[in-house]
Amino acid sequence: MDFFSAPVRCKNHLAGRTSNGALIAKGKGLLLGGGDTVGVRGGIRQVVASLFCRNTPVAPAVTGSLQTDPYTSEPVELGVNGDFKINSILMNSDEQTPSADCGDTRDNRPVLLIRAFAGNPAAPGPWFAAGVIKD
Repeated sequence: MDFFSAPVRCKNHLAGRTSNGALIAKGKGLLLGGGDTVGVRGGIRQVVASLFCRNTPVAPAVTGSLQTDPYTSEPVELGVNGDFKINSILMNSDEQTPSADCGDTRDNRPVLLIRAFAGNPAAPGPWFAAGVIKD
């Protein structure tokens, strides 16, 4: 069964930014949740975190559109138990880091996605876990 054709479960996921702009993200139990391969990582060996900032909203909208060039971490190993830890500076394709106003209001939050890192050549792929800034 393909990893992305089955339900995926994640027991716990926490993320935050350090004072130098690095993202620290920890996940536990990121495994398939159904089918013949329930309880395994389904062939995914590495993951990345991608931060999608939002553009400034245009009135009367309160939410801006997502930017299409995400800020992505370095890949890390996904353990056989579905655990991972990311501690990486996020950069977009121009090697820029996210600005401080990367969707900084309650209605205009950025989106953090945990994505598979695979392929030949290896690149960020489909996402299977998401998070938003907590109040």
